[in-house]
Amino acid sequence: PTAARQPSSTQGAHAPLHSPPRAKRRPTHAGTATQTRILLAVCALANEAGLGAVSIATVAERAGCAKASVLYHFATREALLVAAVDAALAPWWQAQRAALRGSGDARAALDAWIEAVFGCGEAALRLRAQVDAEPPNQPATVLLSDAERDIEAELAELLARGHHAHCWRVPRGVSTATMLRALADGMLIAALRTGDASALVGARTLCRTAALDLLFRV
Repeated sequence: PTAARQPSSTQGAHAPLHSPPRAKRRPTHAGTATQTRILLAVCALANEAGLGAVSIATVAERAGCAKASVLYHFATREALLVAAVDAALAPWWQAQRAALRGSGDARAALDAWIEAVFGCGEAALRLRAQVDAEPPNQPATVLLSDAERDIEAELAELLARGHHAHCWRVPRGVSTATMLRALADGMLIAALRTGDASALVGARTLCRTAALDLLFRV
């Protein structure tokens, strides 16, 4: 009988099932600039004609780049909207959280939070309103609602801290936080609609007074 054929040095070796993962490409300065133009285009289109006007094609045209370039950075329209909302509103959310987490007097933290709320620009606020009106299961809407729910929870914690320190009377922290955020949002929106910078200053002062009045009356 013939001798059994011996496997070669490579035969029978366990080859990897998958090739090793490729390193993520680091964004270049040009790539970052392109992303910025794309996200600014989303905000501009949304402010001018609503979210219905935002598509891969319209954003590419507005940003002055090819559709392939938009898709290179953002695979879908949903991903594009999420990135635009995050870029426009994340600094505003972060400023509110920093104010609410501030150590020291609760009333001073509340003042700092109101200051942060009134730091939102008109374009970002318009984008927020349009996303908020979208169906609740949309990724951008989920991002918005999750972020603002977290801020409201931190506001409720601040109100409870102030109550324990006898800064104000708050028997219902969570519901009062909801009312307080709605109060600040409403005054901010009304002031921005006037287009007058001095209206923002007056509305911010009025919001502080109304907030303390609410906290002592609830």
